[in-house]
Amino acid sequence: MANKKEQLSNDLAKFVEGSQWAKAVEALQGLIQLEPANSNYYLRMGDYNVKAGNKAGAIKSYYQAADLFVTAGFSVKGIATYKMILRV
Repeated sequence: MANKKEQLSNDLAKFVEGSQWAKAVEALQGLIQLEPANSNYYLRMGDYNVKAGNKAGAIKSYYQAADLFVTAGFSVKGIATYKMILRV
C-alpha cells in the first residue's frame, strides 16, 4: 500500500506543479480509495475541482470533507468548509 500511495502522491505533485487539475483530481481519487477517511484529501480535491472548472465536483468534495470534519469533532473546520461551498 505504501508504494501505491507514494506513487500516487508523486503523480499528484507532478500534476499540481504542471497545473493539470483534472489529472490531479484523478490522482486524489486514487489516494481517497486508499484512505477514505482522510478529510484533507476531499478538501484538496474540492480546490482542484474549482481550478479545473468543475463546480459540481468541488461542492461534492467540500461537502464530504465538511462531513468528515464534523464527524471527527472538528466543528470549526466543518463550518469553514461549508462556507467554502457557499463561495463556489
